[in-house]
Amino acid sequence: NSQIVLKNKRGRAYYSPSEQIVYLDKADDEKTAIHEFGHWLEDHNSDVHQKILDFYDRRTVGESLEWLGSGYGANEKTRRDKFINPYMGKDYGRAATEILSMGLEMFYGDPVKLAQDDPDYFDFIFDLVRG
Repeated sequence: NSQIVLKNKRGRAYYSPSEQIVYLDKADDEKTAIHEFGHWLEDHNSDVHQKILDFYDRRTVGESLEWLGSGYGANEKTRRDKFINPYMGKDYGRAATEILSMGLEMFYGDPVKLAQDDPDYFDFIFDLVRG
């Protein structure tokens, strides 16, 4: 019984797995909504989640966890790989990832950049959305 909630006051959009609710602000753009629905999809489809973990594991083999840097909490860590954005490798202890969310956001917002800068990631997202 998933929901979409539009928050009244400005705040960061997010998906709450415990509530199964996507929280968005009226001012959020399409890329933000697509990003959060990526989290929803990963949480609601165990096959998709496993494919994402397999991709993440393949891409980050041998990578150690590193702090994401300024603007992030001390516990926010990533495996950098050669991702376009280090946030793509953010670690959530295998419960979730940013792979699908960030991939869908780029696939929607700048697919050419994704295809040119990380064709492996582009192909993964393309194959995933095709089923």
